[in-house]
Amino acid sequence: MEEALGPGNLMDVLLSLNSTGGYLVTVLTDTDGLVLASAPSPGWDADKQAAVVALIQRAAHQAQIVSLGMTDEISIRDVNGRRLICRPFEVDGKVLLLSILADEGKPYRRLTNAAVRGVRRVWAI
Repeated sequence: MEEALGPGNLMDVLLSLNSTGGYLVTVLTDTDGLVLASAPSPGWDADKQAAVVALIQRAAHQAQIVSLGMTDEISIRDVNGRRLICRPFEVDGKVLLLSILADEGKPYRRLTNAAVRGVRRVWAI
């Protein structure tokens, strides 16, 4: 039987995502940019990424206002090929953002889907 994740295990969900995907930084924030949990690799700053995520969230909100609908994913690619991927999702009526910083060519969709399910499991306890 799978052991239920407890409220203190948001960090475990992100650490697992980070190590499985080989991502540089993984951050879970609310819509105000408050960091709920983070898992940076050595040398990477989760707080800096969270600030960028807050800016992206505001842009997604503005897109929704002009009738583009609810955002499923936002991605920004830098000149080195790294991508910042932000996945907004709802838990108990609250919108959260799961964000990763990944090197070029790293797959992420299936892993972030699993992490979203993990966050929802933790949140429900």
